[in-house]
Amino acid sequence: MKTKRVLLKITFTLLLQLGVWGICSGQVAILLLLFGDQLASEELHLSVDGAINISNISNLDQGSTFYGLNFGLGLHAKLSDRWQLNPQFRPLSQKGARNTQPLVDLPTEFSEHKTKVKLNYIEIPVMIRYSVTPDFFIAIGPQISFLTSANQFTDGSYNNGSDATLRINVQKFFKTIDYSFPIEAGYWLELKSKNSTSTMNVNLFARYCPGLMAINKNDKLGMDSKVSTFQIGVSFPFIKTQASIQ
Repeated sequence: MKTKRVLLKITFTLLLQLGVWGICSGQVAILLLLFGDQLASEELHLSVDGAINISNISNLDQGSTFYGLNFGLGLHAKLSDRWQLNPQFRPLSQKGARNTQPLVDLPTEFSEHKTKVKLNYIEIPVMIRYSVTPDFFIAIGPQISFLTSANQFTDGSYNNGSDATLRINVQKFFKTIDYSFPIEAGYWLELKSKNSTSTMNVNLFARYCPGLMAINKNDKLGMDSKVSTFQIGVSFPFIKTQASIQ
């Protein structure tokens, strides 16, 4: 009977995650308002996740570290006292590189100062978590990413002395799909208010997402350019512990 409940839990988790796949970021907030409190237990709950992306693209001429944002929704299904299934949907994940050579030629009357390439992805990681202690966990799992936009931003000036930033669509240089295998470590914090008996759980995490495949369609970026990302973030779970229920 216990095995049957676990299988049903996993099936429901995956079906809901696939349903969330097609929801934009604004609708994610509505979903949380409608169902966040209902799916709030130690067995199954939702979370809002946010992180800072620190990314780079390998083999890119003169490229340096790019800083972006990562935002999404997580679903947590308890499999046992130590194991948890954690599929996620992140409609916003910004990656790229700064101080690069332009991928597209600039107008002759425009003098380049600096160029960066910004990539926006939808990420779908499916993580398996293991609780080393009640407060500390590690996680690992596959991730598929879908490129939604790719732009080259160049700061410079025209011959007349006016400054400008040129934005050029460079999506044709990149593959639509990217694969990675994130590794994560996290720590649970229980925040208490001095004037209230209520508590709030917060999950701090660090995640490394090494790129597994080349993202470039041709040699314009460099041979076999891969994007790797380090994330530092926080997760706010919608969860009710046994103590809070009582």
